[in-house]
Amino acid sequence: MMLGAGPGAARRASPRRIDVGSGAGFAGLVLAVALPEGEATFVEATGKKARFQEGAVVEIGLPNARVTNGRAEMIRRRATRPSAQKKESGHSNG
Repeated sequence: MMLGAGPGAARRASPRRIDVGSGAGFAGLVLAVALPEGEATFVEATGKKARFQEGAVVEIGLPNARVTNGRAEMIRRRATRPSAQKKESGHSNG
């Protein structure tokens, strides 16, 4: 499910997008290429799919895309803890 990708999303500048349960990442990758001014995060629980996305991000050269291997519920919990925010703030393309 791609948040921020409803009707007319390509016409609006969306600074941050998240693709939860992104599978192979095709929808998110297209948006990351088409809208390079925004940040795209792909959340995928299956390691094999997340590794594919990581390879695609590197191969295409998308500095605005980040892949996270894990369940959305766990990632949300980590993001809401103050210590996690401090640790993650210095990393890009995790």
